[in-house]
Amino acid sequence: MNNLNLIPFGLHVPSASLTDVGSVEKGVQCDCICPSCKTPLIARQGEIKEWHFAHQSRSTEQETEAPCEYSLAVSLRLMIKQLFEEGAVFYLPEYKKTFTVPIPGCFKPYQKTVTISQEAKVQFDNVVIEYRKEEVLFDLVLTKGKHKLFVYITYKGRPFPEKLIHHEQQDAIVEFNVLALFNAFSEVKMGQYKEILATFLASSVEGKKWRNHPREGAYLKQISDHVTDNKDDLIARYGEKYIGVTSKPLSHVTKTTRAASVLQNTPPRLEKSPVSSERKPNQLEQSKQALYGALNNCRVLLGSFDASLTKGESTQETVIGKVNSLSPQFLHRCVSCGFEWKGASNLCSTCQTHEHTRSVFGQ
Repeated sequence: MNNLNLIPFGLHVPSASLTDVGSVEKGVQCDCICPSCKTPLIARQGEIKEWHFAHQSRSTEQETEAPCEYSLAVSLRLMIKQLFEEGAVFYLPEYKKTFTVPIPGCFKPYQKTVTISQEAKVQFDNVVIEYRKEEVLFDLVLTKGKHKLFVYITYKGRPFPEKLIHHEQQDAIVEFNVLALFNAFSEVKMGQYKEILATFLASSVEGKKWRNHPREGAYLKQISDHVTDNKDDLIARYGEKYIGVTSKPLSHVTKTTRAASVLQNTPPRLEKSPVSSERKPNQLEQSKQALYGALNNCRVLLGSFDASLTKGESTQETVIGKVNSLSPQFLHRCVSCGFEWKGASNLCSTCQTHEHTRSVFGQ
């Protein structure tokens, strides 16, 4: 299917279930209606174009119950729900996440990437269709033993509700963008879309993205404890301090365990260097210029690679992911919508995402 406007699934009236265009009679004998507006459908099974459903002629408008919002994406969403009710298998992607934890007294944060979950093919024990939780209508809640997986289906016009998903929650959440199926459907000529969809769900990771995992909190705590226990060693290793902060040379500091560090002298105290009134405006100006892509002495923290204005070629850019604990003096700019703000979080309140944010320490 090479056209996003073609519809692969219709509601078969005799069986009261969704069916693909290759499983019914040709033309008006298909006995199918549109799941959205209830208009009778016609099964187009030609020899040139891909097989698909289409609404019948305008002479059937009196049978239409509502304005039609049916589309390829909507039909896929409905069929996916039906397949899981019929016992579909779900292939889950690997989940790797980079955690970013600020190092007290150091400009560069500590980052560690961990594998939270491996790829897995799962046959679930129970399926709930459309479940509302915290103002979010999830399409599926899949249960395996004591574990639940919340699935949210996305496509153009139905984005993932970033602002409604809290980092603290313990739910396992996967986003599934159904437009990833477009390539899988491209070779189907005879309308057997249901079989292709079931195979895709059970064998492909395309379009599937972990949004939250119950083990994230434990990994974050473990990494935060590591930063707390090894702060002095990390400062010495990264060797980058906040703008306007200096310290005695730390070259003599060696890697130690937590127990050994207790026997050593108190590490050198970080002292603020005097900043003249003439210097402050210049630093602020450089920070703002860096937000717009200027290459100077300011290090730019990126919400994701999408926020890079140098295609990742500048050593002054560092990807940190989503962070809510930066210094309140940080300046931020979203390269997607142009919104600018100042504060500890790099989440753009307009776009409700951190992925396009550039952040620079300001004075």
